[in-house]
Amino acid sequence: MSETIPIDSRVTLAKFAPNSDSVAIFAFAAGHAQVWDLRSRRKIYDVDTHSQVITDVSFTPLEGMVAVCSQDSSWSLHDFHRGRVLLHLQESAKITSLQFHPDGLITAIGLSNGKILIYDIRDMQLAQELEGPAPEAVSQLSFSNKGIFLAASWTGQDVCRVYSLHKGFIYSEVKLDGSPITAVSFDLFGGFLALGSSEKMVISSYKNWKKVLNVLKPFNSGGVDAIRFDTSGHRIFVSNRSHGEVKTLSLQ
Repeated sequence: MSETIPIDSRVTLAKFAPNSDSVAIFAFAAGHAQVWDLRSRRKIYDVDTHSQVITDVSFTPLEGMVAVCSQDSSWSLHDFHRGRVLLHLQESAKITSLQFHPDGLITAIGLSNGKILIYDIRDMQLAQELEGPAPEAVSQLSFSNKGIFLAASWTGQDVCRVYSLHKGFIYSEVKLDGSPITAVSFDLFGGFLALGSSEKMVISSYKNWKKVLNVLKPFNSGGVDAIRFDTSGHRIFVSNRSHGEVKTLSLQ
């Protein structure tokens, strides 16, 4: 069974709100976004704060709030229940990735120059600025479920850095030997990290992030574009967009 939502623009990004199967945000090529209630097929809120293409969106764990970032080098925070723009900040470079910590109190902003900015939402102050391994755009940001670790990757780079938030953002590096990283995902418990690349997928553990536990090649040709662990941590869903393939891998 499927339903068509009455949207008349090309969708470039779509994400569901946490713990919801009805509230979602859609970004469009023209540089704006809309929050919809899919159950009632009703638009809830318009995001019109950005002048260029929206590059990422992230719902906060706090109900009714969503953040949006853009190629116009700015990001904004919205209360879509009350119809208010809470924040609109300009950065020094184009913003390519955005992710909220599971407690909703900090957010990570990835820039096109390779830097990662950590903001404290409580006072909206820049708490930390992290340099990347190369001046390339931050392509993936992922907090572990309890927010102890932050994993990051960069466009065209074969390295993922896993930052420890409880140890002053010191990091370990997982390298894929010349294979650019295309997907990053923690399991539900934050103890395992799966990395997809243009050639393969690897899994490492919090005991030693640098040590690769498993190397898998899910597809006969092409790499891994997206990875998700199931809630048990015993299965991984992987996809290859170029061939339209999706597979489920068992870790038992």
